[in-house]
Amino acid sequence: MMLQSTAFKLLTPQDTLRIERGRCLRHRLSISSCRHCFSDCATGALSWTENGLHWDQDKCTGCLLCTAGCPTDALTSNQISFSDLLQRLDEVDAPLLACAFNPQTLGHARVPCLGLLADPQLLLVLQLALGKELRLNTSACADCENSHILPPLQQSVQKVTELAAKLPGAVKVIEAEPQLDYQEKSCSRREFFTFLNRRSRQTGVSLVNRLRLDTTSGSYGKKSLPLTRQLLLQLGKTSSFVREMIDTKILPELSFTSDCRGCTACVGICPTGALASPDIRGNKPEIKKDRCTACTLCVEFCQQSAITVTTP
Repeated sequence: MMLQSTAFKLLTPQDTLRIERGRCLRHRLSISSCRHCFSDCATGALSWTENGLHWDQDKCTGCLLCTAGCPTDALTSNQISFSDLLQRLDEVDAPLLACAFNPQTLGHARVPCLGLLADPQLLLVLQLALGKELRLNTSACADCENSHILPPLQQSVQKVTELAAKLPGAVKVIEAEPQLDYQEKSCSRREFFTFLNRRSRQTGVSLVNRLRLDTTSGSYGKKSLPLTRQLLLQLGKTSSFVREMIDTKILPELSFTSDCRGCTACVGICPTGALASPDIRGNKPEIKKDRCTACTLCVEFCQQSAITVTTP
């Protein structure tokens, strides 16, 4: 396993982890209490220095739990395209998702590490977009140096099971190789044209082909939504049931108390655009609920303590 770990580090690009400081809560507000990435990192690869958030690649094992826990996408992986991932999973009836850390594991598609999926909303997007059972191959995870991702991954799967109990698809963790029932994707000439004809007759083909992302880089003035929220909102447009689930089980409630003076300073500090300036000066800021990720930066910033954020 040590040899495997060394080989992984040698093959890993220098920019495996992308840091967008404009989206980082502590970079936006120095007194922010956000510690998600530090607490999620088992190796101490992330730290706060006089220059801000620092990533030590030599200590990083690529588990990507830090990206799963960040509420604003200040930390993301450069090694994955979610559009490509969804397309590959959509091409098979019983998709199996594996990690790239151990190339011997079976899978129709791979992510750098399954720790990336410790984000329940990301798992939920995969389930809803595919509309079928997505199986996660964790058969090699217990013997991996990133085995610490297993408990948060299991919690993420359980959360998605609760959120989407009445919606299409499912997520299942496969822990032992004999249980994988892996079917290699194959396609003869006849099957290829049959596949094309079937797809051409389907309206919209699948949700996968209708999802579009805003991948522009974040600056301090750029109000950008995390990838998962972008996709969830798009999925909510396709089904009233999905939209109801988003409204009742995911979106937080942001509100102002009577202590608000309408200074609108919170509008500038918000990284996602969940707060907007009112039409009339002195009024409370406008709330855009769809854009709130419950990062609570506005709560920490407000000098009147006039903002509350509650999650479902």
